[in-house]
This record gives sequence, C-alpha cells and structure tokens, in this order.
Amino acid sequence: MRVAYFHVRLTPTGQKKLSGDELALDLSQEQLEERFLAPRREGRPITVRGRTYEWDDIERIAVNETEESSEELLPRIQTERRGSKTKAAIPDEWYVAERGRDVTDELVREPPGSALATPAEGPYLFHAAAS
Repeated sequence: MRVAYFHVRLTPTGQKKLSGDELALDLSQEQLEERFLAPRREGRPITVRGRTYEWDDIERIAVNETEESSEELLPRIQTERRGSKTKAAIPDEWYVAERGRDVTDELVREPPGSALATPAEGPYLFHAAAS
C-alpha cells in the first residue's frame, strides 16, 4: 500500500518573505482533512505551530503530496542546497513543502466558509386552514 505524506504551506496576508510561511509537514490524509480542509470549508480558524489564524489572515494555502517523509527528503535537500550557488535564508523545511505533486487545486476548490453558504434543508411549514 502506497503511503502519502501531505505538506502544507500557508502564506500569511502581507507576508513579504517566503521564510515567514507557516509549514505543516508529513500529514496523513486524515490529519490534513481535520486540521486544514474541514476548518477551511467551515470557516473555522486553524492553529499552526502554536499560532492561530483566521482565514482572512491567510493569503495562500498550498498542499503538496510526496511518497517520502520530510525525514527522508531533508538530507537530499540539504545536499542540493549546499551545492547551489544561490544562498537563501529560506529554511530547508520550506523546500520539503515544495516537493512532490501539487494537489492544492484538487483539494481546495471553494472559498473559506463555503460549507456555511450552502442553503440548509429545513422543516417545511404548512398552514392548514380551519374549515
């Protein structure tokens, strides 16, 4: 059975540097749903690394899927970065969140709170006229 790891990168509104993105690495599909996707659909705030965000505070969410965990990917990323002529202050973990297949458009299709905007089916009221 194939194991999938999901990596989430949140860009806070007004964030100028990529190094300020919030990361959640190595999530299972259930954790991704519980911590990010369901709260987004329901318009509920989320917490990442001890910081709580309302969806108005998030400019972008990106979700990538890999077959390898961050523990497996990080040594390769560190080796690649050491060999690169470009030096950036971006943490190695950020590059983990960029690896693999971008599944954002498959998982995030509606605006935050979209589940609340759906008209609910409620009880129908009938008025019976007395004869």
